[in-house]
Amino acid sequence: MEVIIIDSITHEWKYLLEYVERVSDASKSKNTYTAWAKATPKHDEFVQKILKSSCHIFTTVRSKQDYAMDKDEKGKTTITKVGMKQETREGFEYELTISFDLNMNNIATASKDRTSMFTSDVGIKIDEGTGKRIMEWNESGLDWESIQKKQIEEEEKKKKAEADAIQKVRDKAYTELMAEMEKIKFIDDLAKFWNTNQDKIKSCGQELWKDLTERKNAIKTELEGDSINNGEPNENEHQ
Repeated sequence: MEVIIIDSITHEWKYLLEYVERVSDASKSKNTYTAWAKATPKHDEFVQKILKSSCHIFTTVRSKQDYAMDKDEKGKTTITKVGMKQETREGFEYELTISFDLNMNNIATASKDRTSMFTSDVGIKIDEGTGKRIMEWNESGLDWESIQKKQIEEEEKKKKAEADAIQKVRDKAYTELMAEMEKIKFIDDLAKFWNTNQDKIKSCGQELWKDLTERKNAIKTELEGDSINNGEPNENEHQ
C-alpha cells in the first residue's frame, strides 16, 4: 500500500497566486481574470492528480486568521475576526474523504467526513488508532455504522467467551466443593472444611455460593440429627 503525504498544498496555491501575478503583469490589460483562466486549469489538474491516484494521499494545509470588513451603524468600516481560513482555493476540503481542523493543542475536529466516523467527535488526538479506523473503513467497503456494529458484535462475543470461561471455572469449583461436603460425617469437620475453603467458595459467585451455603446448612442439620439419635454431643455441646 503506497502512501503519499503532501506537506503542504499551500505551496501549490502560493505558486498559482504568483503565476497569476506574473501573467497579469505581462499582459497589456493587466487583467487578473484572464490570468486566472490560465491558472485554474493548472489547479484543477493538481486536484485531479490527487483524486485519481492509486495511492492513499494525505494533505496538509496552512491556515491564517480571516477577517471581514463591515460597516457599523454610523457607516464606519470595521474589521472583524471571523475565524481561520485555509490558504488554498476555497472548497478544496470538499474533495477530500476526511478533513480535520487542528487547533493549537493538536486537537482535531472533522470539518468534512465522508466516512461518518468522526462527525460526532467533539475533538480527538490523532494517533495510530485514528489511522487504523480509517484503514479499516477504507478496506472494508462498508460504511462506519456497519463497521461499528461489527466491532460491537465482536466485543460482545469476546465478553461472552470470557464470561463462559469464568462460569466454567466456577461450575468446576462448585461441583468439587459439593462432592467434598457430601463425604463429611462430622460437624467439626464440616466447620473446618467451610473455613478452609472460603476463597474457593467465594470464587463460585453469588448464586452458587448461595446454593453451597444452603447445602452446608442442610448437611449440618442432618449431622446434628444423627448426633442426637446416636446420643453423641452436638457441636454446641463441644463448645
